Amino acid sequence: MDDVPAAEGGEVAGRAAADRDPAGYEALRGGVAFFPVSGHTVVVVSGPDAVRFVDSFTTAHLAGVPPGGTCEGMLLDGRGQVSALVHLFCRDGEVVIDAFPGRSFDIAAHLERYHIRERLAIEDASAEWSGCVLAGPGATEWLAARGGIAGTGPGDPRGLSTAPLPGGSDVRLIAMEGVWPGARLLQVRTGGAGALAACLAGLGVVRASEGAVETVRIEEGYPLPCDIPERTLPQELGRDDRAISFSKGCYLGQETVARIDALGHVNRRLVRLSCDGESAVGDGVVSLDQSGAAPDMVGRVSSVCWSPRLRSGLVLAMVSVRALSAGTALMVGGRPVRCVDRV
Repeated sequence: MDDVPAAEGGEVAGRAAADRDPAGYEALRGGVAFFPVSGHTVVVVSGPDAVRFVDSFTTAHLAGVPPGGTCEGMLLDGRGQVSALVHLFCRDGEVVIDAFPGRSFDIAAHLERYHIRERLAIEDASAEWSGCVLAGPGATEWLAARGGIAGTGPGDPRGLSTAPLPGGSDVRLIAMEGVWPGARLLQVRTGGAGALAACLAGLGVVRASEGAVETVRIEEGYPLPCDIPERTLPQELGRDDRAISFSKGCYLGQETVARIDALGHVNRRLVRLSCDGESAVGDGVVSLDQSGAAPDMVGRVSSVCWSPRLRSGLVLAMVSVRALSAGTALMVGGRPVRCVDRV
């Protein structure tokens, strides 16, 4: 595997059933593993007003993140619909915005559109940065033992800072625990990505396969751009606790977020569905209620894998909330499926 598999989103569909024990899965779930990443969108906003400015365009409470800290957030359009799900890294006078590839939304151009007199510069640095993800429940302790973390403790993703890693690479450590357990993106200049991967392998870290990375990502329920349809509302992604602040000041799209919060519900939701047998990206999710009414198309599969934990197929799909109510049976590809809250 040369690049981050999850960046391609859901492309394991054709081989999901056959690859039921992907290399590196156990290390990602029970130890430490790494895998290279490339193709991410990386936007750097630098200057005295950088944090305040970016905070006006993200659902995250960026102003509350200490220097060296990271958080997950969303960039919204003026209607409050999701333009990008991102991770943000802060240090003095700089905000780094990292987004998985697969969506045409231009983050740098979006921010530049609103840049008037703020003392900052906005740079699309995507071509300059790549790196590796180190993940697994032992990842934080592994880094701490090698001087790779400065901060408050092994359980606090906000305690990360730029620090040297063995092998001489200076890296940005960006917490991505919501994507893979314990995950840290070790972001380096593109020319150093190969050396970083060789360094990690030389230190005995297992290199996770494409199938393992995609499987764990789907088990965790993290959406890539392929899982975020047009006109998606923030709360439909089910990441309120990680990516949305309901108490911060104004930001673009906040009125929609506040209105949904006041109503207490959305009309559809990204869910994990467990199923027997194979499913494919693009398969429809069909509901059958007890009244015997004709089947109703209520969603579409966007990512698929075989889950070793569930011993069954697992898919991500944006599904009508109405269809998730008790007494409604769901089917994908003619087979029953059930909603899984946790894997």
